[in-house]
Amino acid sequence: MKVLLPSRLLPVALLAALAGLSYAGPRQTKSEVEDIGDISEASSDGKSQVKEVAPVEPVKHFRFNIGTRAQYTSNAKMTGDHDSNDVIFFPTIEGGYNTKLGQLFSFDSALRVESGIYSDHSDRSFIGYSLQNTLDFRPRPNLPRVFVGFEPYRYDNFDKKGLITEALAVSVGTDYGIGFNNGKSLAFVGYTFATHFANPTSDDREVSTAIVGLTHQFLPTLTGQVYYQFENSHYYNFDRDDSRNVIGLSLTYQLTRRIFTTLSGSWVDNNSSDERASYQSAGGALGFNLQY
Repeated sequence: MKVLLPSRLLPVALLAALAGLSYAGPRQTKSEVEDIGDISEASSDGKSQVKEVAPVEPVKHFRFNIGTRAQYTSNAKMTGDHDSNDVIFFPTIEGGYNTKLGQLFSFDSALRVESGIYSDHSDRSFIGYSLQNTLDFRPRPNLPRVFVGFEPYRYDNFDKKGLITEALAVSVGTDYGIGFNNGKSLAFVGYTFATHFANPTSDDREVSTAIVGLTHQFLPTLTGQVYYQFENSHYYNFDRDDSRNVIGLSLTYQLTRRIFTTLSGSWVDNNSSDERASYQSAGGALGFNLQY
């Protein structure tokens, strides 16, 4: 079931985009709009001069990312409070497309192949495929964004070579960010409601997710983030309800124009009416990402 996988959190660049800011962070797809030049005051010889500025890069609709992350977890089995420490490697390949649809709408599609390779608990290793499609609506730049999503996904087990879960997730949500501190800081909040139509049907569920956090740009190449996320899941076909609390923080450093590294940590507390699904875990990760 998909709850076995790490939660997908709002990326730094998306959080920046909520407030119309431009951060040197991962998955940045918006180009900064600038004038090609301005006329200065006349010089001593009476001739006007044009200030030279860097040419504006064309808007890029396509993107391609390759990433890998090594993550330590204190509870690889994600059940109870026993000791099942492990290091998991998460290689990921993603191709995406983003385009505007008129003045108020935009559409984003991302095809992702990801894997989780466990060092000790190899029976839990998996490979997953997903196609996430999102239609955004923003009535005005200073108002919250509203979006609907459509995502088919599938996850298979490595060792048993069997299906873990496959589903279609349909979601709707909103998010909003407020920039301050001369554009270097961003406070954000978001909410998403999703329904998962799954195989096996025991994974059919509805999920409500709320997130609040703060992003700050310490340097042009260094961005930090802290957040709190609450998630409630209700399963349709049997008596199970989960509530999940996550506290996380991260630092993202831009090594080159296209290469980023992220150091992150998190604490997860999952409470479930199914006692086997209740657990706590702490983790830390180091990741690298190459973007085109």
